[in-house]
This record gives sequence, C-alpha cells and structure tokens, in this order.
Amino acid sequence: MQERNRIQYLFDKYLNNNISEEGYEEFFSYLSRAEEDDILKEEIMEVYGQALGGQEQNGVAWERILAEIAGKLEKERTVTERGKIRKIKRWRKVAAAALICILAGAATYGYLQRNHVPKTMAADAPAKIDILPGSNRATLTLSNGVTIVLDSSKNGNVAKQGNVNVLKIKGGGLAYQVINNHQTPLQKNQAITYNTLTTPRGGEYRLTLSDGTKVWLNAASSIRYPAVFTGKERTVAVVGEAYFEVKHDSKMPFKVQVGTETIEDLGTRFDVNAYPDETSIKMTLLEGSIKVGKMVLTPGQQAIVGENGDLTVIVKKNPEDAISWTKGFFSFNNATLREVMQKLSRWYDIEVFYQEGADNMQRFSGKIDRSLTLTELLNGLRQTRAHFKIEPDRKVWILR
Repeated sequence: MQERNRIQYLFDKYLNNNISEEGYEEFFSYLSRAEEDDILKEEIMEVYGQALGGQEQNGVAWERILAEIAGKLEKERTVTERGKIRKIKRWRKVAAAALICILAGAATYGYLQRNHVPKTMAADAPAKIDILPGSNRATLTLSNGVTIVLDSSKNGNVAKQGNVNVLKIKGGGLAYQVINNHQTPLQKNQAITYNTLTTPRGGEYRLTLSDGTKVWLNAASSIRYPAVFTGKERTVAVVGEAYFEVKHDSKMPFKVQVGTETIEDLGTRFDVNAYPDETSIKMTLLEGSIKVGKMVLTPGQQAIVGENGDLTVIVKKNPEDAISWTKGFFSFNNATLREVMQKLSRWYDIEVFYQEGADNMQRFSGKIDRSLTLTELLNGLRQTRAHFKIEPDRKVWILR
C-alpha cells in the first residue's frame, strides 16, 4: 500500500507539471521496473486510470499509458519562461530516451553478432568515457580536386566556379549563388563542373544548390552535383542519406541517382536512404510526387529497392519520421537493437561490438534527441535491459 501511495503521489506531481528532478527519476524507475513486474504494472495502470478520470483498471492499456506519457514529454521539450523559449533539462531528455524505448515491449529478433569480450568487463559498470553527438561537419571537393574542410572554414565565400559563388553560411550550410541571377549556358565541348559534398561519421550538413533546391545531408553521406545546372535536366547522385526540397521546374526535371535507381522529381519533398551497409534503398515521399522506375509515388508512400533489385511500395503511417533526423531526433519504429546501433554508430562515430549471447529480445519505438551525449542516450537504453560499455577508441560493447 505504501508503494501504491507513492506511485499515486508521483503521478499526481507528474501530471500537474510540478515534479522534482529526483521525483522524475523515481517515476521513470517505476515504469522501467513494471516491465518485469506484473503486479507493479497492474498498480500503475489502475492508478493512472484513476488519475485520468476514474477509469477502470482494464480500461487502460499499458501501451497507452506509455504512449501518452511519451507524447507529454514531446510537448515539454520546450517551455515558455518570461517570453523566451528554453530547452528542458537534459535529465528529462534522458528520461524520455528511456521511456520511448520501453514502448514497444519485448519482441523476438535474430542474433546480432558474435565477439569475445574480456572477462573483466562488467555489464553494469558505469561509463567513464563519453562521446559527444555529431555536428555540422563536411568536406567540399571541387571539380579540380581541391578539398575544403567546411567545419574549419570561415563563413562567406569559400570558392568561385564560373559564374557561381560558393558560400559557407552561418549554422552549418553551403549555398551556390549564381552571379547576376542567370545561368550561363555551356559553350560547345565545355565540360560540366561537378562538386561533391561529403559528411563524415558524426557529421551532417545543409546545401542549397544553384537552382534553389535545398538538401540536408546525413552522417556518412555524400552528394555529387553540378555547380550550375544546364541542359535539359538537373541530375545529382547520392550515397548515404539525403532529404530534398526540390525547386520544381517542369522544363528541367530534377533527378537523383541512387544505386541503380533514378528518382525523378515531379514537384516534391522526399528522403533518400541509400547507405552501402544497408540491405535496401528507401525513398520516402512527403509532398508532391516522384517517379521511381515506372512507379509514381504519392505522399505517404515509400519505395523500397531490395538487394535483388526488386521494387516494392508501402504506405507509411508517419512519413515525417523519415526526416526526423533533420529536426534533431532519431526515430525508431519497432527497430531491432542492431538497427538502433547502426544509426547511432554513424552519428556518434563509434564502432559497435556484441558480446556472445547478448541477445536482447526487445524492439524500440519512438524518438530520441540527437543532442544527447552517447552516455546519456545509452543510460536511457539501459532501462530496457540493454547493457553497454564504452571503451577507448570510440568502441562500444553490447553486453549480456
């Protein structure tokens, strides 16, 4: 009864937005423990049902409780104080990371990877090493082979190619500005000037092409494009992940080459995920339409090209999740630990190893803030019974 009263007290404090930091952490510890304690889970469900208006215990689903709390956390991500917007405390972000990974509950998935772990490695040993999240980092390679490290370059003009100024803009972006607001046609036999923008592991960057098209480039990705678009079409090539907001021009179609596929824009916002270490290429349409092969996608659809080259189209319930990375979040939907760690490895520039027998039966759903340090994020994931250890040289072990 004493524990039930404590749960009731914490729920009331939480729902009324006046819970302390210590109370907040205790509140989430109950949620985490309830995953393995059916009696505690029933008590929480009953207390939460009463807090929402006296509903009966069987009228409130555990998944609904977690989903509603996750939604409340998302709304609390920023709060207003004296007319200014400030970010919520980092401990709330960590708590949110723990909660959203509990949402999907336990599910079965295949064995990940087998590696030997030293016997002295303790599963619950506190992390003594931390790794910062990724940031605005990229390298620009000009057509003549000259490379410019953008994260160490000053804002302003970093290069000039023909009638185009290449500008580094504040906040981590690159823009191509056509001089005199016109594009000079290529002279006969004149080669097109191509540039390549590349992000490392742990980097991301924004790009505005000479036609006004906007591109967001995720970690460990690259895009090859002409300094100035000329001729009958605008063609770029992508490796990794990029999100496009295309400046539509029916007289000069915009095309994206990705693997063996070509995406043709028909007036659009879309995401391309084509990492070489992924088993498929995914193209998610958010607005307008794109043509992939002979298929024309409508908003909310995702085209998937498998390893054998087969093209399938599915409908995404939440297509905006595909570009959550451009808004500062990881988004997972019933993802395996392997899929989660693959994304984290690119953003935090880490190498992931798995202890023999580290079969985690959970899947993960929800959003996690990409501004958390690796330790903060992994501490959240520990609430799901996944154990980690950070070692020197940016190595992370997944433990039993």
